[in-house]
Amino acid sequence: RDASISPTRLKKTVLSPAPSGGAAASRAEAEAKRSRFGLAAQGQSIAGQPAPPPLPAPSTASAPASSAAAAAAIGAATAAAAADDAAAPPLPPSELTFWVVTSLFLVCSVGIALVVTDLGLVLSVVGATGSTTVSYLLPGFCYFRLCPRKRSPMRLLALLQLALGCIIMPGSLALIFAAGAGER
Repeated sequence: RDASISPTRLKKTVLSPAPSGGAAASRAEAEAKRSRFGLAAQGQSIAGQPAPPPLPAPSTASAPASSAAAAAAIGAATAAAAADDAAAPPLPPSELTFWVVTSLFLVCSVGIALVVTDLGLVLSVVGATGSTTVSYLLPGFCYFRLCPRKRSPMRLLALLQLALGCIIMPGSLALIFAAGAGER
């Protein structure tokens, strides 16, 4: 049934006479409805969880009457916001940090581009590290960490996959650099 019942419908449902069954039956039915719907009307949930408090009725009594009162209200709100900001988490890194990190990335990228003459070598290194991480390391690590049973065979296979990834990545990087050094 619909959990949101208007107060008018609630009164009609609780106080309406029963269609048949006599006075005792209608009183028992009305009492059952009153106990069932009365909790929700009093601000309590039927499931035992507290219902949210009712919203206050809109009124103009809280609005300031003059501009001086409005300025005082704004000042009080600003002071309250400043007090909340004192307990707020730290701000993100400053603009100086952003420019330093961005410049370092740019200088490193330009340095690599000037030193490396073979794009195939760069793509090999990226492929060896990236594909091994995505194919072996991350799935094995995630399954090993997320598997609830400690002695599961799948968990042991995930650990084996993680160990295999830790062997494949350095091995493939060593082969790539050995082949690159042999060509020179």
